[in-house]
Amino acid sequence: MLKDRLAIELSEIFQNYLKEKYNLEILIFAEEPPNLKFGDISFSFPLKIAKELKKNPFEIAKEISEELKKEILPHRVLPAPPGYINFFFDKKFFIDNLIKFKKRKEKKREKIIIEHTNINPNKAAHIGHLRNAILGDTIASFFKHLNYNVEVHNYIDNTGVQVADVVLGLIYIERKDLKFLDREKLDYYTWDLYSKVSKLIEEDKYYLNLRNDVLKKIEEGVEPEANFAKKLSEKMMLCHLKTMERLNIKYDLLPKESEILKSKLWERTFKMLKEKNLIVFEEEGERKGCWVLPLKEKEEEESLEKILVRSNGTVTYTGKDIAYQLWKFGILDANFVFKPFYKYPDGKIVYESTTENLINDFSFGNGNIVINVIDVRQSYLQKILKEALKFLGYEKESENSIHFSYEMVILSEKLSKQLGFEETKISGRKGIGVKADDFIDILIKRAREEIEKRNLEKNEKKIEEISKKVAIGALKIFILKYGKEKVITFDFDEALNFDGDTGPYLQYAMVRINSLIRKLKDEKKPLKVFYPIDNLPEDLWRYLMLCQNFDLKVEKSIKNLDPSIFVYYLLDLAKDFHIFYTNHPFLKEEKEDIYNKRLFILYQFQETLKNGLELLNIPIPDKM
Repeated sequence: MLKDRLAIELSEIFQNYLKEKYNLEILIFAEEPPNLKFGDISFSFPLKIAKELKKNPFEIAKEISEELKKEILPHRVLPAPPGYINFFFDKKFFIDNLIKFKKRKEKKREKIIIEHTNINPNKAAHIGHLRNAILGDTIASFFKHLNYNVEVHNYIDNTGVQVADVVLGLIYIERKDLKFLDREKLDYYTWDLYSKVSKLIEEDKYYLNLRNDVLKKIEEGVEPEANFAKKLSEKMMLCHLKTMERLNIKYDLLPKESEILKSKLWERTFKMLKEKNLIVFEEEGERKGCWVLPLKEKEEEESLEKILVRSNGTVTYTGKDIAYQLWKFGILDANFVFKPFYKYPDGKIVYESTTENLINDFSFGNGNIVINVIDVRQSYLQKILKEALKFLGYEKESENSIHFSYEMVILSEKLSKQLGFEETKISGRKGIGVKADDFIDILIKRAREEIEKRNLEKNEKKIEEISKKVAIGALKIFILKYGKEKVITFDFDEALNFDGDTGPYLQYAMVRINSLIRKLKDEKKPLKVFYPIDNLPEDLWRYLMLCQNFDLKVEKSIKNLDPSIFVYYLLDLAKDFHIFYTNHPFLKEEKEDIYNKRLFILYQFQETLKNGLELLNIPIPDKM
């Protein structure tokens, strides 16, 4: 966006001025004023440097505004108490340069690796997994929009205890053979089996010991357990990819936990930890025979401790995750390479890690920043991971290892009763929760009921298509509009409301814009904007500036790791469009100049809302 680029250029002018005149090196960011009368953008840095310069912040603002006045022409700068520098764009300059700026291309920025979804490959995905995937996909989309080199991982814990539980159930309880894993809806079958085995393990130590034995055999490649685990994981991976594909969520790489062991990546990590004396072998007590990572924090007496290797020699999730994180940053190389696992209908290929003898033509890994999207219950383990990197001597990588945490999803009491549950909290081990595919199906059905109520379409195929698109919009906006620190209580009626802060409301604004443009075309009204556009009225200028806040809101969402900031920007923009359309009619406007300015703003709304929905991977229906 041109507004964002001009804000960056102004920030650099101010930074250079402070460095040359006062030898001050500070980062300066533009802010969005609460009202256009205060400026199109604003700067508050005089308030921050007043103490150091021993000057009144308003005097600093006046001094800088006066000295840089000529440098920022044709724009206007105005100091304001108690220490703001307000900036007003020259309207003619801004509009004349808007089209030219959109054609510019910038170089790729640093590499961001975003790991999300990470469903254990032992059963169907549930509604809680959808929040992780939607958050991860959205933040990845934001970084791509700002021209970062983004690589999306979906880590597959195919040697963990959850997989061992299902393998135990299949071999030792259900007495199934490998061919059984070719059945339809295997993820639904194992959903119930996992719950059954979990209960047995809780109640009978025999099954706990058996599970530990199965886990060890899987890690060591002993048959038939290892083969069952491999095939089960691959089947589940495919189920999960297809579930998320329904929401337009895709991945670049499926790194598998088994390859961390086979490639000796964990072995080298383990050696590194021992050489630096960062892990301890417990000789007695409850953790006798375990390798433990004790990390003392600077300002806390309490230490962080985590078992990396169990007494039976199996490696914990945390141990393998440390190795994986070292690879993601390019600190340790790995012997595994990559092969295609699944091809999406649009031609995109998602790769899996492997130790097979293949030519490695892909440059996965080597990220500058790594973001792990994992729920708040995993904060302790993510903290250990971050601390482990720091104590290994990789302070920069530790700083750039970011945990994007979020709270749980629960079902409203009404929804729980409708679905036949007594509890609202989701628990995979207890088998409580709604499978993601079932949930999406119900949402599509409910969306269809809303579409049919409005009698918008008669064609059966079109009704189904619109229903799917509305359901996706409803789900994503409901998930994203809540801050990541809030527990979400999902409710179908609220999500599918066509009014208010919902996906259908946002989609409707876009549908209404497209419908208006079609109507203008039918009425033989001009559809081409004529430049230059002079003397844009203040209310229309305000709408232009709101549309130009697009990149600023994306950047703010990334900075705070909070997509709700951008979502509410789009929802407010949709409301502003409806106000604009009500107050500035098109079809009856006879004055060419007025019509042309309104058409210009209409296209700004269309482009911004369209780009926003595409950024959130939300489809736009033809009718609503």
